[in-house]
Amino acid sequence: MGGLWRVMPQTGVVFIVGTSRSRESGRSPDSSRRGDLAACEAGRPGHLPHLALTAFSHAFYMFRVVFLTFLATPTRTATRTA
Repeated sequence: MGGLWRVMPQTGVVFIVGTSRSRESGRSPDSSRRGDLAACEAGRPGHLPHLALTAFSHAFYMFRVVFLTFLATPTRTATRTA
């Protein structure tokens, strides 16, 4: 993987914009995150570390995907067989 930026720069830009705008981490909108937010707003901050860990994990993973797919050096040369 890697080196896709040279071949598909528009896709790279769209992917980075989509990554930066991503709010869901692959879960449905009615997940436990809303319950965690409601608990924090109700004065029970015990759920705050869970929210912080989830946000950090998601941001780290998405940066890793962008880097490995678009910015890293290619691991091997692709050959077309059609």
